[in-house]
Amino acid sequence: MGRLDRRYENLPAPALDDHRKLMGCLGEYNLGRRSAYVPEAVSDGAVRVPTLEPDAAWPGAQTAFVRAAQAECQQAAGADHVRDFTIDAQYSGLNWTLLLLPAYVTWYKEGGRVWPLLINGQIGHVSGARRASARKARNASLITGAIAALLILLGGLLALAGLLFPPLIAVGGVILLVGVLPALVAPIPAIAVWAHNRRSEQVT
Repeated sequence: MGRLDRRYENLPAPALDDHRKLMGCLGEYNLGRRSAYVPEAVSDGAVRVPTLEPDAAWPGAQTAFVRAAQAECQQAAGADHVRDFTIDAQYSGLNWTLLLLPAYVTWYKEGGRVWPLLINGQIGHVSGARRASARKARNASLITGAIAALLILLGGLLALAGLLFPPLIAVGGVILLVGVLPALVAPIPAIAVWAHNRRSEQVT
């Protein structure tokens, strides 16, 4: 047991009620790389106004104070682990400032909808629905199906012509067999993209 009289600077605490959700999307920030605020840094951006008043944000800040004191006590004791740490603290000289975390917000259109994306402005982590292009998949299926149809039609015509010229029967049969493969493959792109996009909708 002991007594600490310390001044802790720049202990972060959430200022937004959806802070936890945003961090889950954006990923962690290295707060050790923070820099002093300059107006030019946000001249072309938007700043979210805190939604938590100091009284509502205080529990998070108090937890940060306790963790800082615990880490200092652990270091002073030379302990590898801490168990049952308790603190009876009195706080004074509290000063609230804002710490801005950089993030980019963008979007793309797919399937007649707008899909938002969040990007961590420090590490570049991207969060959002990763949808595949249904239009491109549909075009790929149509093109593959058209090739299969042409091969099957050509093979069929040659096989019929073989009634007059027998060697063409073998050629037509081979082309028919070759046309079966793209016919089987043609639906796969459209089905695969549909299933992928369906899963992404359920996740978001």
